[in-house]
Amino acid sequence: MEKRCKEAVVAREHLADKMTELERERKASDKRNGEMLLRIGKLGSELEEEKELNKCLTGNQQRWKERLEAVEHKLHSTVEHKDHEIQDLKEQVGDLMFYLQTQKKIEESSEETRQEIQDGRVVVAKKPSAMNPSSAGKKPRRKK
Repeated sequence: MEKRCKEAVVAREHLADKMTELERERKASDKRNGEMLLRIGKLGSELEEEKELNKCLTGNQQRWKERLEAVEHKLHSTVEHKDHEIQDLKEQVGDLMFYLQTQKKIEESSEETRQEIQDGRVVVAKKPSAMNPSSAGKKPRRKK
């Protein structure tokens, strides 16, 4: 019986040691679990910050895109206006050059030619009316 008692005491000590070791492992696991929960919380808050930052950047990008489109539209209309104005100025320069050349030719012409120009009249004739396209290939009818 004594042998059985000793075996029971040894088994109990062995179980006590095993329990102590398991308790240490449990505490270490609890500590790691707590650290992981803190890390998960920290990563979750960082994720929310990143989402908010992404939302702000996307909004800013959209506003800049709209501003760019507005500036491009304004530039396009300004270029069109400038081109139209340049064309008008070219036409005015052409008209002015024509006037100056004509003035010079008149000054260089004889007195008689200048007098004719001064006394002359300009008559604009009417254009003859165009023929009707359906009757273009037909001969005129004779009256009886």
